[in-house]
Amino acid sequence: MLQLESIYRSTNVVANICVYAAQDKNKPVAIIVPAEPALKKLAQQNGIEGNGLEDLVHSKKLNAIVLKELQNQGRTGGLAGFEMIEGVVLADEEWTPANVSTLDSVVDTKRRNTLIPCQGSCNGGTESQPQGHLGQVQEGS
Repeated sequence: MLQLESIYRSTNVVANICVYAAQDKNKPVAIIVPAEPALKKLAQQNGIEGNGLEDLVHSKKLNAIVLKELQNQGRTGGLAGFEMIEGVVLADEEWTPANVSTLDSVVDTKRRNTLIPCQGSCNGGTESQPQGHLGQVQEGS
């Protein structure tokens, strides 16, 4: 997962990323904290209005554009088909020990704990999620 995160992190709209292999998905999903200036620019270029990061992360159209950006970066980075992101969740705040379950030094545990606040979004919005913090997962084809 670290290699995938390294490749996807080089997308200019990504400030931070967690790639997660969900048990019910064939391909990984990404949870990203967008780089706000790049996200605003992308929104403006595509005629998407919003009053900052908190609004923009909830735009399905912008979410789909970010997903395509990530997938293009994956192809450029030489990733195999099964390594391509299938869905993305845009978070409007950085994950920290204060807003994520206990973090420890084990990378996989951190990855699972990072997923907890956006579990509903990563499952297609079928579970509850914190209001105002996460966008819906956008799945690609």
